[in-house]
Formats: sequence, C-alpha cells, structure tokens
Amino acid sequence: MGGIVLGTNLDAQLLNIEAKPVGKATPDRYLATPPSTPGHALVVDWLPWMEPSAAVADRISRSSGLLADVQRPELLFLPCTGYLEEFATRHDKVRYALAYRLLQDPITVATTTACIPGTPNLKVHSLRQLLQPKQNVLSPPLDARLDIARKLCRAMVLYHSSGWVHHDFRSHNILFIQPSPVTTEITSRTTYPSITTYQGVRIDQPFIVGFGHARDEADMSTAFHDKKSISHTLAQQRLYWSPSYLASSGQMRRAEPFQRKHDVYSLGCVLLEIGA
Repeated sequence: MGGIVLGTNLDAQLLNIEAKPVGKATPDRYLATPPSTPGHALVVDWLPWMEPSAAVADRISRSSGLLADVQRPELLFLPCTGYLEEFATRHDKVRYALAYRLLQDPITVATTTACIPGTPNLKVHSLRQLLQPKQNVLSPPLDARLDIARKLCRAMVLYHSSGWVHHDFRSHNILFIQPSPVTTEITSRTTYPSITTYQGVRIDQPFIVGFGHARDEADMSTAFHDKKSISHTLAQQRLYWSPSYLASSGQMRRAEPFQRKHDVYSLGCVLLEIGA
C-alpha cells in the first residue's frame, strides 16, 4: 500500500464515548459521536493496558494512517478517523484505541429507537452475535453465508498483499451496520427476500475491524504485559490462533512473528463458524 501516513492522535475528551460497551463479548468496544460532526458515529476499539512503548505507539499510528483513506471497498475496511491514547492515573500503564467511522454523511431518517445518540436507527452487530444460536430463529441462508465467506477471503488476500497481517481476525471483529429500518425478514429456509437481511440487519456488507494488533509481517509480535486486564480478550483470541503460534502452557505465546499463515488459520476458524 505504499508509504504509510501516520494517523491522527484524537482527544478522547472531545468524543462522546458511550459509558457502556457495545456488548458483553466485546467489553473494549464502544460507540461514540464527535460533537463537531453531529450525525456521524464512531466505533472505538480499545487495546488492553500495557507498559508504555514507543514501538507500540508508532505501530498504532501507522495502522491508523494505513486505514484512513483506503479506496478499495473489497478490502471491507471502515475508514479510521484516528487513534486514542490513554494513560492510567495510578500505575504506569497506557492503552490505545482505533476509531473507525461508521457514517460519512449525517443520517436524516426519522428515529424510532436511537441506538447511538445523534445517529437514529443505527445499529452495529458483530458476525459472532449474528451466528449465535437462538431459540426458534433460523440460521442465515446458505447463499448469504457463502457470500460473506467469499468477501472475507478476498479481503484477506488483498490485505496480505500489502505485507501486513491482521493478528486479531475473529468473528467478533467483523461488523454489520444497520443504518435504517429493515422491513423484510428471513422467515423460511426455502424462501427469503432478495435483499440479504437477517434478524433485521443487512448482512451483505461485512466490515473488518480489530486492527489494533495489525503489523508488518516482518515485525515481532508484542507480548501482553498485564494478564489480568487482557484475560477476556486473550481468551477470545486464543480460539482463533494457530496451535503453532501458541505456547504449550497457559496464556504464554512464543516469541515469533505473527505471519500470514496464522491469519489464514484464523480465517479458517471464522469460515467454520459461518458454515456451521
């Protein structure tokens, strides 16, 4: 992707970040609305607390810049507005977040249930949420699931062509956005509407987030420093990491670069979820 422009360091105090996370499965993901641009919405993905590191700060800034203005929609990127940096007050720790823009233009439709302040009817769902089994609810139709799988595979190939790896590819980091009311639903395994909707959400346009751990493939992986603060996140990630990348005990990991083959393994885990 050529030379990488550094991202913008945002001021968290200038963002209206929701007090509660998006969901229990993603406790470090929050929705926000910048006061300067009413009607716009952001997804703020926080990384775990860690020791201050110039290398990590530089990587986050480069990731933010890489995602700021990507012109290829088949990459399934949400544009990254910038990154946030927060220092703990009682101990020498820092955490970072990437802020992804959900809307490029203010929403003008009438509101029924405002899920995000200033963004009527906007809802965000992860692939993990949509694939969770629910009583008396059918799975998404096979054609829709195959379409999602094809798009994710293509995006992975294109992203790897840049020389970078995602490092945190899982169904929690694949989002679907519902910017307006959906009036048709899937009601049968054999008949479903031409517009691909499921549980009131359009599922024909997935978006990939979770680039906080993304890096050049040649870079070494950065170990987590505070196991208590990242136990939930790491427990999720481990389910999608290749056994060759995981250490033999506990939550420790090998000191080796995270490579494209490890991303491909994670993609395979997501494909299994989609096909189940």
